Amino acid sequence: MRDPEQEDAEAFIRDFLRELGDKVRLTRPPMIGRTDMNQSATAGENPLNTRSDDTNYWELHLCTAGETIYSDGKRQHLVSPGTGVVIPPGAHCSCLRTPNTTVCQHYWCHFDAP
Repeated sequence: MRDPEQEDAEAFIRDFLRELGDKVRLTRPPMIGRTDMNQSATAGENPLNTRSDDTNYWELHLCTAGETIYSDGKRQHLVSPGTGVVIPPGAHCSCLRTPNTTVCQHYWCHFDAP
């Protein structure tokens, strides 16, 4: 299996949002983006993403390059290309590039779902 590319990640998020369709009423439009981190920052120095406990939205992430570690403060999960992560509202979470990863990329989508 090959690593996902930009087009794969964008298609995955579009398909996901299309599948939500009328099944879930979103309270505001979803935010979609891409996070890139290269070798200029050391792992652990700058989190790719940090969430506090007071967030009121879901997050969907798809890793497309490099390896990252998602941590909820108690557990850590290694995420590699092709792996998706769903983070529920109210969950504290940090995402860091692993020490042996020079380039890290993932696509994300934030959305409200009551």
